[in-house]
Amino acid sequence: MRTVIDTLIAVVLLGMLAGVGWYKLRGAEEDKRVTVTQAALQLIHGQVLYHAGLGDVPLNKSGHPVSIDAGWFETEPTNACVEGEAPWMQVAQEAAYRQRHPKKIVADIDHAMFWYNPYLGVVRARVSAQISEQETVTLYNQVNGATLEAGELEW
Repeated sequence: MRTVIDTLIAVVLLGMLAGVGWYKLRGAEEDKRVTVTQAALQLIHGQVLYHAGLGDVPLNKSGHPVSIDAGWFETEPTNACVEGEAPWMQVAQEAAYRQRHPKKIVADIDHAMFWYNPYLGVVRARVSAQISEQETVTLYNQVNGATLEAGELEW
């Protein structure tokens, strides 16, 4: 009987260790996805400022490029916080000229990984839906340096 109890204790302890290891690994992967996406945002925004300064592309009234050209980059910047296939960039329409954040997260193929508002010169990374709305908003805020509350980021 003692052997059975000792074996059960060992199995439970091994299970707990495996769970802690999995949790830490998951956290490290999440941190890497956020870091990769933040670097992509900085690269895109840097190119927006660069081309606005050069004036080598069409600019709008506010002095920002009217669109972002994938040709500005050796390889398209990656949004590691989007799962599956999605278009690379969406440019906001004039009706959204005051928006600082996109209306939708990446929910399907119709939503791009990155969103650019040329009227404000703002670039944002969308994220895939997480387990809860709060986790989705938390990831969006972390990637974009935003402070949105749950309910402010439309699905």
